[in-house]
Amino acid sequence: MLEQQAPDSLPRIQRLDETVVNRIAAGEVIQRPFNAVKELLENSIDAGSTLVQIIARDGGNKLLQIIDNGCGIRFDDMPIVCERFTTSKLAAFTDLRSLNTHGFRGEALASISHVAHVSIVSKTAEAECAYRGEYFEGKLKAPVKYVPGNQGTTITAEDLFFNVPIRRRTLKSATEEFKKIVEVVSLYSLHYPRVGMSVRKAGSDGLTALKTPADSTVAANIRLMVGAEAADALIHVNHEDKRLEFSLDAYVTGPSFAGRKTQLVLFINHRLVESARLRRAMESAFTEALPRGAQPFAYVSLQIAPHNVDVNVHPTKHEVFFLHQDAIADAIQSRIVAALAAGRQSMTFLVQSVLPSNKQEQQQQQQKQSPVPRAAASQQLSQSASSSQSVIRSRVEPGVTNIEAFFGPAQKRPKLGADSGEAPDEDNNADGEPRQSANSTAANSASIVIDEGADCVRQSPTQTSVQLVGSSHSAAIAAPSPGQHRRVMRLQCVFRMQRSVEAQADAELCAQFRKLVFVGCIDRRLALAQCDCDLLLLNMQLLSEKYFYQVMCRDFGNFEVLALSEPAPVRRLLTALLSSPAYRTLAGPDCSTAGAEQLIERFLTVLQSRSMMLLDYFSMEIDSDGNVLSLPLLLKKFQPDLDYLGVYLLRLATKVDWNTESACFETFCRETAKFYALKAPFPGAAAPEPGAEDDAAPHSTQASQASTARRDPIERSVELALFPSMRAQFKPDTDCRNSRAMGKLVSLQDMYRVFERC
Repeated sequence: MLEQQAPDSLPRIQRLDETVVNRIAAGEVIQRPFNAVKELLENSIDAGSTLVQIIARDGGNKLLQIIDNGCGIRFDDMPIVCERFTTSKLAAFTDLRSLNTHGFRGEALASISHVAHVSIVSKTAEAECAYRGEYFEGKLKAPVKYVPGNQGTTITAEDLFFNVPIRRRTLKSATEEFKKIVEVVSLYSLHYPRVGMSVRKAGSDGLTALKTPADSTVAANIRLMVGAEAADALIHVNHEDKRLEFSLDAYVTGPSFAGRKTQLVLFINHRLVESARLRRAMESAFTEALPRGAQPFAYVSLQIAPHNVDVNVHPTKHEVFFLHQDAIADAIQSRIVAALAAGRQSMTFLVQSVLPSNKQEQQQQQQKQSPVPRAAASQQLSQSASSSQSVIRSRVEPGVTNIEAFFGPAQKRPKLGADSGEAPDEDNNADGEPRQSANSTAANSASIVIDEGADCVRQSPTQTSVQLVGSSHSAAIAAPSPGQHRRVMRLQCVFRMQRSVEAQADAELCAQFRKLVFVGCIDRRLALAQCDCDLLLLNMQLLSEKYFYQVMCRDFGNFEVLALSEPAPVRRLLTALLSSPAYRTLAGPDCSTAGAEQLIERFLTVLQSRSMMLLDYFSMEIDSDGNVLSLPLLLKKFQPDLDYLGVYLLRLATKVDWNTESACFETFCRETAKFYALKAPFPGAAAPEPGAEDDAAPHSTQASQASTARRDPIERSVELALFPSMRAQFKPDTDCRNSRAMGKLVSLQDMYRVFERC
């Protein structure tokens, strides 16, 4: 017999506190960060936005920010915008029958404000300025303030679930939560291609994980999200049924696509939903029409009469009920099967062409099929044998390395009178006369000294030495090491420059360049190389300029630093340069003796005002005193001719278009490529001293290193650094063919006819 409890011990039914109710409701609507992103993204789309940006920190736990350019929120609505059951999309329950928007309950912002700190900045087209409000638990924390801002709304939610520690502990890692946010936004970008959407991590160097352009198409966004293989296999399915009051607009992959898993994206009346019945219908269609084991992709958009759909099923609205569910599912299945069956008739397969067989085997096969006299057969075989022996063979390989590459240049300590206390006069040459080189008198322009165990290249006493900082010289090709961090540049103008290089590449010349074998330098501008049996004359000035421009485009924002051991004063370089009539025309028609100082100050101001950008993107540092401290390193073990440093600075100030971003980057890269390109020695510059370094060569390698020392250091670096790098990475364009940058001098066949032997 059950004992009855005393009336006082029974639990009493009481009304829950409003804060508890709101937090419980918030936990149903906002379960993870991506749920908040989904709700706010739908609000932005309902507001007519054409551009939506999502920024997240720590997977959305620390920060979620959604920025749109929609119609905005009225100033008078700001006090109640985060309260529950406040909405502009629904006035009466009967409005649910004709609802065409995503939200209708007015719970999204309210739920977020109960589990996070929310701030809203908004501006309508009619408002003179924007206004900002901070919210907690659905209420304003302080009066709305006027702030500057653009039309649209920016919603920021910080410290999500800070007051629900259990929920916060159940969340996955920040990486997983961020991936889920990207996934949700990418699905909405398929259905709303007219809206540009982007997702990135917070911070100045935040990774942009997703970006779709505005006014795109479903097929274009599928190509972006799923891949080109899926986009090329898409089949568009359209169907309308007036009896069942629905229409179908779908994109499914045909039999030629093989994905990793089946992907079904379903929108019903513009809502991203799940439907077990429709999924089964789609899977049945795929099983019936596609090969066994196929893993297709399908995007399905259903438009069902609003009065046949019940959207008020789940707090997150990820599920809906609709009338005639089975009939609609069967109709969709039949249409998908018919479309896939039609697509089978136009399947595309990638095939490999049959390689031709050996010529002698073909002849033997023909002899078996059509017998010929034995004498004729032997004559044919002898002819084929003699023809195979007459092939010209080239016994050189592009990958063979010259033994000189394993020996550094001979080292000699500079004789600058250190013991006697005497120093050379920097303003006079050996004859006691002033130097005529404009750049040389400006101090300090010279060739590079690359510090490889006191490895020194000496040109003139007035030169400024340059050494490489923080870089290894073990490889000639300037490719990033496996452990080196490399910035990802997402500037559209840089992408266009890189794509232009790829589009203009000549495939035939590229293949020919990969087979080149270096023969030698004629001078700084011309070189000889062998390709198969041909000897080619290369215009290295033109080719190296094009190559260094490609390096500038490829390594944009990731250059190593070439630091000057002594600062190079820009004023002195430009002053000496403008004193020469040959270079005065670069400064423009206004350049005169009286106005030279004003021009130099203007040029210096142009360079110094862009110093932060130059240092960030190009590792070129110009200090506040107007000194060049470093340059970008384009190729390891290669030394540009710094006698042209003044010309380079002058051309940067006058030839670079500093007004627009795309033109600025392109012209800067081209001027830097001109500076690094091979060219004739600067007029009046001191030539390298032949054999000046022979005395310091070790006895074991004195002969080889003495011959090396007598060579121009730039020509030596062409053979050991520049040419191997160009052979591996350079992409010649059609201009190289038209300008005859690679001209044929003679072939081995012609030489054999001259010498009558091989």
